[in-house]
Amino acid sequence: LARIEEDPSVFMVKPDIQSSATDLNSCFQDFIREEELSSTNLWYCTDCKESRQATKKLDIYRLPQILVIHLKRFRSASGKV
Repeated sequence: LARIEEDPSVFMVKPDIQSSATDLNSCFQDFIREEELSSTNLWYCTDCKESRQATKKLDIYRLPQILVIHLKRFRSASGKV
């Protein structure tokens, strides 16, 4: 069996999330927040041919008419989603 390594960011939890319910808007805000890539996950620049420290950000410009949300992907501190 292959060993799966989890990135340390998996264990980062906001303090306010532990004490209160999370709404869908908060999930979207977290999803589109800019994040800095770790030193083990550098971005490869095709111009200078080197791996560089970088940030990534996803933006949602328009939602589809039908949006399917996979709730199993979200973890709940209270056990309820």
